[in-house]
Amino acid sequence: GCNALAKALTVNKNIHTLNLWYNEIGDIGMTSLAEALQVNGDLHTLHVSDNNIRNNGIIAIADALHVNTSLKKLFLDNSAIGTKGIEAICRYLQTPRHAGLEELSLRECRIGNESARMISNALRKNTSLERLRLRRNAFGRTGVEFIVEALRDDNISIQEVDLDLGAGMAERYRQEVNALIDRNHILRRHQGVVAFLREDENRQSFVPLLLCCLRVDNGYLLLRSDPTIWPAPTNPMTASKKGKSRKRKRLL
Repeated sequence: GCNALAKALTVNKNIHTLNLWYNEIGDIGMTSLAEALQVNGDLHTLHVSDNNIRNNGIIAIADALHVNTSLKKLFLDNSAIGTKGIEAICRYLQTPRHAGLEELSLRECRIGNESARMISNALRKNTSLERLRLRRNAFGRTGVEFIVEALRDDNISIQEVDLDLGAGMAERYRQEVNALIDRNHILRRHQGVVAFLREDENRQSFVPLLLCCLRVDNGYLLLRSDPTIWPAPTNPMTASKKGKSRKRKRLL
């Protein structure tokens, strides 16, 4: 079963993607896989959705990620993640020297408003996560606002975010989140400056200091930078001689 597979992962260097959807591995199987990940340095993607995984299994995989640096994509959809499980995930995401995960899927994981607040706090410190999926969870408007606040104030790594925007929320948040995602796409092209500002302890809020985001008609953003730090970047909408802009995927 899963224990034999986990044991094989400790020596196998050829498996880069492992899909175990709908296998009922539970916490015991997830713990075995987590132990293998502390040794395996080649697995890139792990799908363990719909496997009756609960807090103990989630804590095990989160702890393993503090050691593992190869895993970039983790799918935990339809897992019964409680507060302790979310705390473990967020503790990992807030550890810059360890966190290397680029994609995390937590759809249908019974995440409530308090857990959404913890995820928001983690996003404020995380610099690696690019894609986050949180659709079909238990949090409502308050939880959505927590996530949006993190994107608005601190996070510049998220490139795609999947949220449920119910009645009354879509009109309020959709445009803003799309604008923030566009901002992050642009900032990603100037990582050196962002890293410089992050390392400067005197800059407590580096994003507002670095730039002013200006809406333009087609939905993209221009950046106005501090000229003493960074020459103003080229307008991405006029850089092409043909005047064509590259479309970006939006999940909202």
